[in-house]
Amino acid sequence: MRFTPLASSSAGNAYIVDDGESRILLECGLTFKKLQKLSGFNLRVAGCLVTHEHGDHAKCYPQLLKNGVRVYATEGTRDALEEPLLDVMERDGADAYKEFLVGSFRVLPFRTFHDAREPVGFLIQSRADGDKLAFATDTVNLAYQFPGVGVIAIECNHSDYLVKRIAELPKDKVKHLKRASNTHMSLSRAYDFILNQRDKSWLREVWLLHLSDAFSDEETFRQAMEFAVSETDGRVTVRVAPKEISV
Repeated sequence: MRFTPLASSSAGNAYIVDDGESRILLECGLTFKKLQKLSGFNLRVAGCLVTHEHGDHAKCYPQLLKNGVRVYATEGTRDALEEPLLDVMERDGADAYKEFLVGSFRVLPFRTFHDAREPVGFLIQSRADGDKLAFATDTVNLAYQFPGVGVIAIECNHSDYLVKRIAELPKDKVKHLKRASNTHMSLSRAYDFILNQRDKSWLREVWLLHLSDAFSDEETFRQAMEFAVSETDGRVTVRVAPKEISV
């Protein structure tokens, strides 16, 4: 399984997962024109999974639907978007979801914690090669264990230390940045999540997603997360998802 970020920031998010048999799109928070361009004009995907209704994650779902791509979301996200044509992820109790199939992938949604109607992340397993991906963005915290995953792609939005410098910024930015720091995962929380994964035996990649323009530093974040996986003796590669790939 290959995880490829196309764009990852508050300006827009989109990611491709490919196992050689199927391709799926995670998030569609770009204009359709830009999504086409960044994907190499190859949007032949089995479906698109949307984590929540915010525009930087769900912007061009109408165009995907018009082009025959099935778009999957929670009931809360569907209601927030007022879009009856979305495929709704079924619940399995109050805080759990049923697994479903998209192409050659098994998808298990899980609850995340954000200022949205019903946000989720995804545990995705390829039926072609058995590889697993855990994907979570726009969540202030995460406490799950993901044994046997090969790739973890997790939000790492801001540094608490840099947030403390908010008083130095123009007043018109302060309100937005305060909200962001209270609804997105910090470096320290992402670090603890990765560090506390008890089973890293299959892990080979950690992707850091959705870094803040004002409150992050790519190299510092990457080095910190490398320390969190240092027990693997260099087997795990830490990568920072680009704000937008070059094409």
